[in-house]
Amino acid sequence: MANTATGIILIAGTATFATEWYNTGKVNFKIPIATLLAAAVFDGLAKLSDKAAIGLSVMVLLGALTTK
Repeated sequence: MANTATGIILIAGTATFATEWYNTGKVNFKIPIATLLAAAVFDGLAKLSDKAAIGLSVMVLLGALTTK
């Protein structure tokens, strides 16, 4: 289950990257770098508390999907 939170963060980062690219027409490479760093942090958090990591990553995903 440790990979669940990491996967959710990667999905959120992909959605953010796609939204930014679609809205501005420019590729912003800061987003994939930040996504990989966030995924590493959440992977570490998942080793401490899997439920907390999944809960927080779901919140990040919801935030990424609901912003313009």
